[in-house]
Amino acid sequence: MSLVSIDPCKLNYSHWNVNSVSPANQAKLEKSLEKLGQFRPVICRETDAGLEVIAGEHTSKAMIARGAKSIDVYNLGRISDEKAKAISIADNRQWGSEDGLALAHLLKELEDQDLVEFMPYTEEDLTEIFSATEIDLDGLGFDEESDSDEKDLDDILKETVTHEVMRFRVPIQEREFITQVIEAVIRRKGLSDPDAMINAGDALVQICRSQGESK
Repeated sequence: MSLVSIDPCKLNYSHWNVNSVSPANQAKLEKSLEKLGQFRPVICRETDAGLEVIAGEHTSKAMIARGAKSIDVYNLGRISDEKAKAISIADNRQWGSEDGLALAHLLKELEDQDLVEFMPYTEEDLTEIFSATEIDLDGLGFDEESDSDEKDLDDILKETVTHEVMRFRVPIQEREFITQVIEAVIRRKGLSDPDAMINAGDALVQICRSQGESK
């Protein structure tokens, strides 16, 4: 284990990082680095491809955005994937938030260990994480007639953005009920956008509006 300085552009990133940062918080992070400098090293491990970031991915990317040529890195040496994932989860960053579904999948890989002993979660937290599922609007069965996957990337980029993706979790036992309700609203309202996810999202808007008007 050693503290070293390295060009941040030479760092690699794991594919299993579950922490995400909003554009607003990323901007704040960059401003913090501008005013205070890097006061916490990025945690990395050695791999055949070079140094891989375990904790501090957003810090390193913010340093790159600022044009930094050197970043402080704490190199843990050669450690296993399992240990690297555990360290990544245990590292509680102030700027980001965890992708709930990705976190559940990652914790599942470590569930043979006593996670409560060394992770920042209680038994209740883990029960909630493992018992919830994500509403996947792209996978609710609305895509039979959708041609959105066939669109050319340039055409997609030229389109006016009118919708954004929202992700949240629902109890597993309610998934089928929610799917049926969304499908019913789509049929009743005659929603027929070529993009099935837009139809599902517009159906959710209709449901929310009707609930708000009933108050």
